[in-house]
Amino acid sequence: MHLVREGALAVVSGLSRLIHHTVHPAYTCFPIISQGAIMMSSVGIHLLILSEQTSASFPVQSAEMVHSELRRCCVRRNSVLHASHVLADHMHVLIETEAEDQASEIIADIVATIQKTFRITSRNIVFQDGIHVTLLPPWHLDILSAFVENQDSYHVKYTVSEELERVFLPGLPIPSAAAS
Repeated sequence: MHLVREGALAVVSGLSRLIHHTVHPAYTCFPIISQGAIMMSSVGIHLLILSEQTSASFPVQSAEMVHSELRRCCVRRNSVLHASHVLADHMHVLIETEAEDQASEIIADIVATIQKTFRITSRNIVFQDGIHVTLLPPWHLDILSAFVENQDSYHVKYTVSEELERVFLPGLPIPSAAAS
């Protein structure tokens, strides 16, 4: 499993599901940073995971347990969990790691941890094939952390599809897995 950066998009291979991967513009707009001439001390990884429409909704009541298990997972991976939020139709996870070269393995471990925790707390939840992953510079973690923690208020006005379009894939076609 590995991460390959291609301009403003990146591809994660080796997972059993397709992962839609975007790299935050601030991460790639400076050639010096994107070519590695300036080493950033860490990188932010944001996951947006959607439940399969035919599956039951995410167990929102398990949010605290999921957060606790994600924190343990991040400690094992020498990473920091900045925020997580579980809603009925999707969830967000925001972590920081110094090991960008291990991003794919960290993502796979996070997804496995979430699935395991959901199985323990309620039932087997099926994720959509598209897990949206955004890499971002460490100086954007506080901003996105506040956004993740404020999801309940955000979704009073916007659907998850609108969130994808407005926040995570502005100006890009929305992958079919997220068209729900």
